[in-house]
Amino acid sequence: MHVHSREPNYEPPSVDPTVTIVLADGAERPFTVADLQRLPVTTVANCFIVTDHGTVGPYTFQGVALRDLAAHFGIGPTGVKVVSGDGFGAQLTAGEMDGPAPPLLSYGVHDRLLSRQEGLVRLVVPGDQADALRQVKWVATVRFDV
Repeated sequence: MHVHSREPNYEPPSVDPTVTIVLADGAERPFTVADLQRLPVTTVANCFIVTDHGTVGPYTFQGVALRDLAAHFGIGPTGVKVVSGDGFGAQLTAGEMDGPAPPLLSYGVHDRLLSRQEGLVRLVVPGDQADALRQVKWVATVRFDV
């Protein structure tokens, strides 16, 4: 995982949109947007993305709360590392997974699917004001129990 260049990135780093879920025992499970859509949907409104290029929003994101994804695999409270196809990533603690506006793997915005260029599957951490450092586009890997 590395720090992003901070320049806006508009092109996907890879043609493969599969998200690999890595469980605590190291087992890997490939997941598609269709797989994510079969899990409980969480909608979070009034999200802003803050960068050194400005603030954009508000957005209403739809997706799977990370805590629900963990529960789907039988994983209790745990930390998680989410990494994009270009190696940019974010780490969240078990305590950050709860709350009324939980972190989610978003596949939709304003009731439509995200395009591949928009990120297709992206980590959204509502309320995060840390210069969008934890808003990961083009999620490629989600690693539980970090």
